[in-house]
Amino acid sequence: MGQIEKGSIKHLFIQIVAFSVMGIILYPLFDLVVCNFFTHTEFVYSFSSHIVEPILFGVVMGLVFWFLDKRK
Repeated sequence: MGQIEKGSIKHLFIQIVAFSVMGIILYPLFDLVVCNFFTHTEFVYSFSSHIVEPILFGVVMGLVFWFLDKRK
């Protein structure tokens, strides 16, 4: 299996997917912890907050790290 070069388009898509998946998994967990232990409010799962925002965050972070790798 060939290696993927930093700064390539494949590397960009892998970073976007990795950040998005991590965000979709971790963001609701952290929100649940904050609701239960700090604010003592009810946890409400919403599609836009717990799915769309982590995907947008993954796209932005993937692009930022890709541009930083391209600069080097």
